[in-house]
Amino acid sequence: MGYYLNPGDILELYKGETEKPYFVDKTEMIEELITVLEQGRSCISVTRPRRFGKSLAASMIGAFFGKGTDSSEVFSHLKIAVSEKLCRTEILAGRIGRVV
Repeated sequence: MGYYLNPGDILELYKGETEKPYFVDKTEMIEELITVLEQGRSCISVTRPRRFGKSLAASMIGAFFGKGTDSSEVFSHLKIAVSEKLCRTEILAGRIGRVV
């Protein structure tokens, strides 16, 4: 398990961000991440300029794949909830723990 720069409850942190008026839904990035995981890659490098949302993306990924709590309520109204790829990804459900 990795360590995050923003300690605390990752799900609550991300949920708070989704409720802000200027929130931009980037949950489609999770589909790209799943594609990388299906290819068997174990290392992913995310390089973006300052203030580009890297920490928020890490919180989103931690909240989505975290096994500690059920995050389906947080993600049910976001773009990832209607993803056909997630509905077809039965193998990842066993490897990662759950799929929204």
